[in-house]
Amino acid sequence: MRAQDVPRVPPVAFPRTGIDIFQSGQTVLPGSVPQPNSTLKKFLKGEPKILGAIQILIALMILGTGVILICINQTQVFGSFLILYSGYPVWGTLLFLISGSLSIAAERKTTKCLVQNCLVMNIISSIAAVAGLIIISFYIAIDQQPRYVCHTSPKHMSTSCKVLSDISSGVAALVLIFSFLEFCIALSLSIFGCNVTCYASDDILIFLPSKPIESETIQPANLNDV
Repeated sequence: MRAQDVPRVPPVAFPRTGIDIFQSGQTVLPGSVPQPNSTLKKFLKGEPKILGAIQILIALMILGTGVILICINQTQVFGSFLILYSGYPVWGTLLFLISGSLSIAAERKTTKCLVQNCLVMNIISSIAAVAGLIIISFYIAIDQQPRYVCHTSPKHMSTSCKVLSDISSGVAALVLIFSFLEFCIALSLSIFGCNVTCYASDDILIFLPSKPIESETIQPANLNDV
């Protein structure tokens, strides 16, 4: 005696939990089965390798211009104590170099761990860039000591003093521009990284057998037949 056939279970999908159930033998379209790395590949749309290389270049430019700015201000006793003691050209450059290196590594080997590390470092770099913008803007707008030193210096020194003062203001403006570019790049990479790591869900596939499960009942042996 054969028990009643178990009804076929149709494929069920749970989009909120990321669980997809497919029945073996069922025709599945090529794009209906989620790919594990498809979500991570969305990060590559942000061109992290190119932006990472630009980050490294900006970091080196900030380091060079920052050192020039500090040297000019120390030579002429200009009031660059804010830039000198904040150390922005040093720690800002270090953070931007790390972010750029991780961005390049994340494109060469796109893994969830690298994308997450790239996201964290770019968030930190964007915050550091904002801090640099505040420091340099405050230096350009508030620090009037260079002009005061040039006006009170002897006539034979006033010309060179004014030239160095103009150079100092120009270099500070370059650092300001580089910091703004770094903020834009770090913010864009953070957005692409967050779209991958913050909103991605791991898909779980469950395959059911194509044939229904059948059960059979075994009749006890008849003693009269023995």
